[in-house]
Order: sequence, then structure tokens, then C-alpha cells
Amino acid sequence: MNDPRLQIILAIIGSGVITTIINRIFANIDRKREKETVAVKAMRALLRVQIRGLGKRYISDGKIEHDDLEDILELWDIYHNSLGGNGYLDAIMDRVRALQVC
Repeated sequence: MNDPRLQIILAIIGSGVITTIINRIFANIDRKREKETVAVKAMRALLRVQIRGLGKRYISDGKIEHDDLEDILELWDIYHNSLGGNGYLDAIMDRVRALQVC
């Protein structure tokens, strides 16, 4: 291993292998982040549809049961605070909170 040419060749090959490994690691990380982003967007969309539908039904009924209120508030908290939902559902949730609880 005292041959300088061999050391240069090994250094070039080694750096290429290391670069390839590092690139693959970062590519895997990027794919994972992209999948997580898509999953978050999908979950946020599903919660938005569910909360809007339930909220409209309770508002139409003019009342809400205590357990249902707890459930929709929990869904809204996850949507709004944990998943970064916008204020789109705030008006519906304000009306739901104002309903008579039975």
C-alpha cells in the first residue's frame, strides 16, 4: 500500500462510494419527508370534511350532545393545532360551540 498510484486510485474509488451512499441516504430522507407531507395533507383534508359535515348537521339540529361536542372539539384541535389547519372551520366551530348541549 506504499504505491502512491494505488493510494490515489483507492481514494478516488472510496470517495465515489461514500458520495453514492450519502446521496442515497439523503434521497431516502427526502422521499420519507414527501410521504409524510402527503399524509399530513390527506389527514387534514379528511378531518376538514368530517368536521364541516358534522358541524353543519349539529347546527341544523340546533343542539349537540355532550359526547359529540367533545368529539368534534378534539377533531378540530387536531386539525387546527396539530396539523396546521387554517381558520376555514372557525366560523362553523364558533356556531357549534354556541349550540345548546343536551
